[in-house]
Order: sequence, then structure tokens, then C-alpha cells
Amino acid sequence: EAQKSVALSGVTRSGAVTSVGGSQVGGLIGAASAAAELVSISNSTVSGNISGAVDKVGGLIGESQGAVTLTGGNFTGDVSASGDKVSGGIGYAAGDVTITDTVASGNISGANEVGGLVGRGEGAVTVTATTATPMATGSVVASGDKSGGVVGSVGGDVTLTDVVASNSVSGVNQVGGLIGEAQKSVALSGVTRSGAV
Repeated sequence: EAQKSVALSGVTRSGAVTSVGGSQVGGLIGAASAAAELVSISNSTVSGNISGAVDKVGGLIGESQGAVTLTGGNFTGDVSASGDKVSGGIGYAAGDVTITDTVASGNISGANEVGGLVGRGEGAVTVTATTATPMATGSVVASGDKSGGVVGSVGGDVTLTDVVASNSVSGVNQVGGLIGEAQKSVALSGVTRSGAV
């Protein structure tokens, strides 16, 4: 049986996205159910602030119950939420996340599990850069715990390769320039990190 998927390529989206106290809010996709086994976004650009939401909020994707692949994406704007699982890329992913050459520029704020590119990933998270362009700039601010310049919290293995992150990161507990909380193995290679933590 063919894999059921959602694929966006070459999409440009601008303008604010505002929720009135809801959850699952994203610049391109609010929520993808488990029926979508793979969500793939490539060479797509989103600009505009995302605000007013509670949980599972992302510059590109709010929540995915399946795997996520982000390639050549770009988000510019601020993401502000009152709850958990917030990022400039994907707020929450139940499946594995693979990110390549995707940039999030802006101020990301939430309560817990707040990251530059991934808020909370239940599976493996792999982030790779093939250029020297910073993938995470601006700031990551958590009023609670688990804030990271690239990933807030991850349940599976984490691999970061040649990633450049220059955002500032703040929170209460489990605060990291790259990863707030990693529950399994971490592999870092050729990573460059600057900015206050």
C-alpha cells in the first residue's frame, strides 16, 4: 500500500496567522493527522508572525502525527504561544523529523518545549546543513523548561550535522544552546553555536 503523505513544494506564504486561544497552529499546516504518514515541505517560504495560540505551534507546522521532512524551508517572523511545544519550524511531531537547510529567523516564545526548529519530537530528530547559513537566529524564550536553540525536547536520537545556530536561548530548567532536553543519544558534528544562553 502506498504511503499516505502531504507534500508542499515551492510554496510562498506571507501574512500573520492568529489563533484565539487554540492549539495546532502553523504557518503552512496547523495539524496533520496520523493518516498522513509523512509530511514533506521543500523550498517553501513563510513570513509573518504567529500568535494567540496555546500548544503545538510552529512557523511551518503546528503538529504532525506522522514523520516530517523539511528541506530548504524558510520561516521569518515571531512565534508566540502561551503553552508548550513551540518552534520556528515544527511545534510537535509524533514521528521522526528530518530537517535539511531550513532556516527559522525570529523570536520564539512559549512555556515548555520551545526550540528554534523543533519544539517537541517524540521520535528521532536529524538536522543537517549543507551551507554556512545560520538555521536558527533571533531568540528562543521559555517561561518554563526545555528550551533549545535548535530543539526544545526530543524523545528519540538527535543528530546535528554542520548546523549553525546564532539565537539567544532562555528558560528555567533544561536550557541548551542547541538542545534543551535529549532523552536518548546525541550526535553533534561540525556544529557552530553563538548567542547568549
